[in-house]
Amino acid sequence: IAALHKTRLESVGAAGSELKAIISRALAALSRDLYSGAGALLAELVQNADDATFPHNYQPRLSISLRQGGLLVTVNEVGFSASDVRAICDLGASSKDISSTAETIGRKGLGFKSVFAVSDTPYVISNGYQFKFDVGGSLGLFGALVPIWVEDTELSQTLPSPLGGHRQQSHGDGTLFWLPVRGLPPSLALP
Repeated sequence: IAALHKTRLESVGAAGSELKAIISRALAALSRDLYSGAGALLAELVQNADDATFPHNYQPRLSISLRQGGLLVTVNEVGFSASDVRAICDLGASSKDISSTAETIGRKGLGFKSVFAVSDTPYVISNGYQFKFDVGGSLGLFGALVPIWVEDTELSQTLPSPLGGHRQQSHGDGTLFWLPVRGLPPSLALP
């Protein structure tokens, strides 16, 4: 995660603010044109879960729940590989097998970006990886491509109870997404 973070920041180099602005405008257009509304987000989360790899003889399970100011999404898949991490930190890159025999729905490498329609700081915890993206900070929407490693202390303070401190330990523990929802109406905010 640290190497990918560094590479992303170095890739803008001297072009810095101009390149970040171009990428931010492209991400804003994608968000506006492809992923407007909660329905699109939910469809993408279901699609990504459907495309996940599950351990042999496992009943695939997706859970999406509103908890303490955000959406908690868990999938009992095998967990992220290094190529999955690289793909989720990119635009138009997918780690899904798009061969003619593959049975995947998504393959454009854009679906996860739908989370930015509702969350500025989504967290990803999977197979020993624990990172977040931050589009509300100085990077703006370019932050959707720059992973930030998250220490256990931040997770224990950020994840909703009783999951504070929850961490995927080993291969096969699944994937957890925590999406703190921006501007959640008080009637939906949970204590």
